[in-house]
Amino acid sequence: MKKTLLLLLVLATLCAPLPAAKKTELTIQQIGVGLILGDPLGFSAKLWLDNETAIDAAVAWSSTAKFHLQADYVWHKVDMIELKDSPDKIAVYYGPGALIRIANDDSFVLGARGVIGINYIIKNAPFDTFVELAPSFFLTPSMHFTLLGGFGARFFF
Repeated sequence: MKKTLLLLLVLATLCAPLPAAKKTELTIQQIGVGLILGDPLGFSAKLWLDNETAIDAAVAWSSTAKFHLQADYVWHKVDMIELKDSPDKIAVYYGPGALIRIANDDSFVLGARGVIGINYIIKNAPFDTFVELAPSFFLTPSMHFTLLGGFGARFFF
């Protein structure tokens, strides 16, 4: 029980809003699709809701799952990492999410996750790159903690 409470505290801390930074407008296109490499490995999609928030999802597989679906609601902070003399932006993003898996042994896995990542947004380019870590808490078939993550790129249209 203590481990569960500690994990929930860590996830809540990861998902808590960060201190406000000065606003910087992003030049973004609304929908992007691409690949994520790591655990999981598969297809990534991002739907920008506005200049700060997005829904980030992946349909994938891994060494322990023959099907993996994840979705996160993420906030972006653009001015935490500055690029000198460049129109490109680096956005730190974070937020809560959920996942479902069909494990290799055909068991159904349901979990909660908190994600933190870095998104490199190239001004006036139709793609972006990202790297992320996602502490995840599997609720079924047995409760346990794991760390997921990967890197990838998406093409926006």
